[in-house]
Amino acid sequence: MGYFIAGHFTKVEPVVPSVRAVLPPSIGFRVYRHRTQPLFGIDTFRANKPRRSAFAAATPATDLSLDLSGYAALQSIFQQLQQQNEANGLKRAYINLSASLSQALQQGVLSIYADDDGNDFACFSEQGKLVSLVARCQDHLVLMSPDVGTQLVRRATTPFHACAAAHLQATFGVAGADLGLGTFDPPDNYGFVEVEMTT
Repeated sequence: MGYFIAGHFTKVEPVVPSVRAVLPPSIGFRVYRHRTQPLFGIDTFRANKPRRSAFAAATPATDLSLDLSGYAALQSIFQQLQQQNEANGLKRAYINLSASLSQALQQGVLSIYADDDGNDFACFSEQGKLVSLVARCQDHLVLMSPDVGTQLVRRATTPFHACAAAHLQATFGVAGADLGLGTFDPPDNYGFVEVEMTT
C-alpha cells in the first residue's frame, strides 16, 4: 500500500485527558499539530503495538461501538450495502468515535480513513452527533448532510481521495493537498508534528 491516512482532526488542540476518557485502554493515541494549518490530529493505534509513523494505522475497532441504531437511515443503507458486499467503506467505528470525541472535546471532530485501495471516507461530528459523512463503497457513495439528508447514490468516477479531501475543505477550510490527500507522495507525517502530551 503506497498511501494510507487515518485519524481524527480538530481545529483546537485536543485536551489529552478528555481523549483518554473516550478511548478504551486497548487504544493508544498521540496528538499532533499541523505545521502550516490551524489543524490538530489525534493518531490512534493498538496500545500494545509499537507505532510506525503518524496516522499510519487504522483505529482499532475491536473495543469500539459499531452500532448505528441512532441513525436509522444510515443503518438501513449499511444493511443494504452489506447484502451487496459493499459495506466495508462505511466505517462504523469511526462514526461513533467521532461523535464521542466531539462531545468529550466540546468541538467539531473530522474523522478520515483513506487509502490507495479504494477507501475514501470522512465524517464530521459536533456535540456528540454525526453531522455529515461521505463514504466511497465500491459502486456507491453514501452521503449525509443537513442539506441532502442521508442518501445512497451510484458512484461516478471520483479522483483519488476526492471525498475525504472535499470534506476536509468543507468542514475545516483546509485543502486536502495540505495533508497529501489526492497524491501518492504525501508530506512527512502528512504535514504534522507531535505535540508533547501532558495531563
